[in-house]
Amino acid sequence: MKRILLVLTAALSFTSCITDPPTTPIISQHMWYKETLCNDPWGKALTTSSDTVATWLHKQNIKYFEVSIYREIFPGAANHSNCDTFTNRLIRADIIFADTAKAKAAGFKTDY
Repeated sequence: MKRILLVLTAALSFTSCITDPPTTPIISQHMWYKETLCNDPWGKALTTSSDTVATWLHKQNIKYFEVSIYREIFPGAANHSNCDTFTNRLIRADIIFADTAKAKAAGFKTDY
């Protein structure tokens, strides 16, 4: 009985020395931009790709991790002349926290 108690005490002491791994701080914010046909700062929607937006962010000195485009432009978008018309696409960028104010000034939001 004393051996079992000794083994259990040793096991408990050993497991109490193990610590949880440190948590990684969140250093970026998902930000969204509702694309329009031609009033976006990086150019017209029909020629916009994630690389186009990434290049523009880089030129504006807005640090980011990733840029992606969700959804497709609505059919017949090329026939519309109103530049304020939304294309149905959402542009998501993972912006570094320090640059979220710059991204907000450019039209990005934290929700869509």
